[in-house]
Amino acid sequence: MPRYNHALGRKVSFILSFLNSTSDCLSALQKADDLTISSDIIKSGKNFVAKCKSLHNLQLLAHRINEVIHHNDPIHYGHACQLRQHIEKKFPFTRTTGAIDMLTYEGRQILFNVRSPEHSDRQDPKRSWALLAGLGYHREGYLVLPELGLRIRLEPGDILAIRGRIFRHYLEDWTGGQRICIPHYTHSSIWRLAGMGHLVGLETLPTESEDEDGWEDLDDEDN
Repeated sequence: MPRYNHALGRKVSFILSFLNSTSDCLSALQKADDLTISSDIIKSGKNFVAKCKSLHNLQLLAHRINEVIHHNDPIHYGHACQLRQHIEKKFPFTRTTGAIDMLTYEGRQILFNVRSPEHSDRQDPKRSWALLAGLGYHREGYLVLPELGLRIRLEPGDILAIRGRIFRHYLEDWTGGQRICIPHYTHSSIWRLAGMGHLVGLETLPTESEDEDGWEDLDDEDN
């Protein structure tokens, strides 16, 4: 769990129907060869209606995120589009929110006044992007990549794209009013489930008879 910068800090997850939870259990997805809709979306009928409205209201931002990926990494963008098409064909229920939400990636979170400690995005493929959109009324609160010696502005209206799995990063404290950060991302498990992991630099998983404890280490062999 992230540390909270303010007493009112909280995290609201909008994980689209491709994933079953924010924690995204790789072994469960790989073994079951199945997906379930996020519980964040279907807690109740009213909650489902509210989440669909929120997804609709985020479409301008989703368009900008898609274009950032498309412009900076067109090959990966094409692969991400292929992944979405494959998942929607194999799991028809994913078209439910997909009809509302144009975001190419399957995951986003809305973070209110949250300052994450230094970390890398271990569930993301190495060749994917973590895209952070800044909103709210704050100032400062820079994103720091200590391994590169970079300190990058992330204020309202800014969008940053980083290799979140490769480079450790964290957010500084900010001043002013409420800070909203919306990370957009894709997870390794969804690429493996679709048999497309090789397109984002993922190794082949061991068979069920092999030790599952070593699964995470496969992605780190070429570090």
